[in-house]
Amino acid sequence: MSTPAPKRDPAPPGFPPQPTLARPGSERAARPPARLAPVAPLSRIGDRTRWPVVEGGGAGGPAELNGTKRSPLSLRDSALCFVVSVLAAIAAYGIGHRLPAVYQASGTIRVATATQSGIADSNVTAENDLASQYAQLVSSGPVVAMTAKALGAPPQALSGTISGSTVGAQNVLEVAATAGTPTGAVQRARAAVSAVALYLTQLTAQFNTAYMISLESRIRNTPILGSKTPSLSAPAVVAAFANSRATALFQALRDATGNQPAFQIVNDGGSASQTAPKPKLYALVAFLVVLLLSLRVAFIARSPVVR
Repeated sequence: MSTPAPKRDPAPPGFPPQPTLARPGSERAARPPARLAPVAPLSRIGDRTRWPVVEGGGAGGPAELNGTKRSPLSLRDSALCFVVSVLAAIAAYGIGHRLPAVYQASGTIRVATATQSGIADSNVTAENDLASQYAQLVSSGPVVAMTAKALGAPPQALSGTISGSTVGAQNVLEVAATAGTPTGAVQRARAAVSAVALYLTQLTAQFNTAYMISLESRIRNTPILGSKTPSLSAPAVVAAFANSRATALFQALRDATGNQPAFQIVNDGGSASQTAPKPKLYALVAFLVVLLLSLRVAFIARSPVVR
């Protein structure tokens, strides 16, 4: 008499039914158990997306998934991408040639301070600091007005065409000017260099003159002899006053001379060079960008081929 198989609870909704255990010695128990299909491993291809391994082939990817792969670019597609890139480069080159040309010329001015004990670190630092400060005055209104007067042009025509900077953060001041022609750029640069040197010289002289006037006024208003000084004869008082005043004025003159920098024009303008536009550079950039984009579009747009 055979033993009945044990009963199992029915499977919950949404789950597959549980297999029933076979009785010992039955045909079902003699069959070998069925092997489950191995889980396809995951692999990382190029980007961050994980693609399953395609059966019968290598690891799948964006170009190979579910037994399909994309065909490589044909010679016709590659030639078409190259032709489109060349046309884009020609268009960029033509547009660059139509843009107005801009030429730039520059001159240099050396800023030096008066020294009595040779070259020292403090003097070099002072010269570099002065050059950095004077670079901010190159494009100021007075310099532009003086440059326009030398060229016989209105100051509005030179707005934004004159600029200043330092060469390597040193005591060399660079004055640059731009124009639509090489000759115009050189003329503007020479006029601007002369105007900058003259304006800075006048500005420093005005400051030293105001300093001397202020010091002389203080000397005149300061009594040389105090109330507790023993009485002296009139000639002695005059001599002491003159001696003290001469000493103070000499010291002030030496200080003013030491504080007044010198401006030496090293290069008055030189030659001009074209800064914009650059058609060759525009054509090269356009060719590379269009070539990469067209190849990418051709790769995405090609139709998949089933293996």
